[in-house]
Amino acid sequence: MLVMVTSMALASKNTNEATKSSQVKITQSTAMGIYNLRFDADSPGQVTIKIANEKGNTLMKEKIAYTTSFERPYNLQDLPDGTYRMTVERDGKVIEETIQHVKNRSAVRAIYDVDVEEVSTGKYQLVVKKTGHQAVKVKITDKNGVIFFNGAIDEMGSFSKTFDLSNIVASDVKMEVTMGDKTIVRSL
Repeated sequence: MLVMVTSMALASKNTNEATKSSQVKITQSTAMGIYNLRFDADSPGQVTIKIANEKGNTLMKEKIAYTTSFERPYNLQDLPDGTYRMTVERDGKVIEETIQHVKNRSAVRAIYDVDVEEVSTGKYQLVVKKTGHQAVKVKITDKNGVIFFNGAIDEMGSFSKTFDLSNIVASDVKMEVTMGDKTIVRSL
């Protein structure tokens, strides 16, 4: 059984909106093909959740209103093996999560958490919690494909790195974090 644990943080770019932060965590259940989404926020609101296949076709879309948190299982066990994208959107901020769904898993175990948070205007801290020594690839681009950073961080175990993007005048900037065959995309 492969256990996938991911953690994401959403934070508003407007420092006056400190109450608009939230945490998202996706874990694979002990039941095959069940993925649990946990959402925690410090203020009430609504999120839109979508699951799409490798071709980008939306398989499921729902809106969930919450007070401060919720947990929701998603059943992918009837879907074929493959890569699926879970998208969580709140207040115009989007988090995309890649799920490598395999019906018949061996006893392999992979665990890591990824958080990206704006620590001051235009400065983003990437925190990767992982075991072992596997390089993490980071790529920061805008909507036109302009690359602001593209490199590998080869650290043993967990690490953090701050990226100063305060001088970048671009819209729809995103950070892609890849470890092994899993890529996580964050809107900045």
